Amino acid sequence: MPYHIVLDNLLEENRGNNKIGTTARGIGPAYCDKYERCGIRFEDFVTPNFSKLVKHNVSNKNKILQAFGYEPLDTDSIIREYEDYAKILKPYMRDTINIIHQSLENDENVLCEGAQATLLDIDFGTYPFVTSSSPSIGGVCTGTGVSARDIGEVYGVLKAYSSKVGAGPFLTEQDNEIGDTIRELGHEYGTTTKRPRRCRMA
Repeated sequence: MPYHIVLDNLLEENRGNNKIGTTARGIGPAYCDKYERCGIRFEDFVTPNFSKLVKHNVSNKNKILQAFGYEPLDTDSIIREYEDYAKILKPYMRDTINIIHQSLENDENVLCEGAQATLLDIDFGTYPFVTSSSPSIGGVCTGTGVSARDIGEVYGVLKAYSSKVGAGPFLTEQDNEIGDTIRELGHEYGTTTKRPRRCRMA
């Protein structure tokens, strides 16, 4: 939501010299809403309850924004914009947990793809310089609703070097011509921000 993006920038700005180097796309604040239990889920997004939830959230977020000297967000314009998105997306709403379990019961193959890997895992990565989710194998269960016993083969992909965007310590980082060469050969640029990734020897 728009307030997640604004809050992401606000929080990063106020970290001063301890910036994490987020993508500024609102991911962290969206996860905060999930665990604060005020997040708007897809099932809420396509129901009449949506506007009520937006009003509640924007009211609370505006108090934070104004406390930091930011302009408050306009609730009605957010609702109008996202209600249009809901009309487009509603036909695609499905109970994916049942679909996946039905596929497993039918002995069909289900492929789960992870991204970012262990060093950015919220629990097992280089905290606090991590993402907000569980990109390691545990994320399969929490992200899909399948049991660990349903997981068959697991394939890990390892590069001969490591890369990351954002701030924080990065031992053996090649902030030099070697790093530049690795970046270009490996096309190491952020997926969402296109920022050049920092490269280091594994």
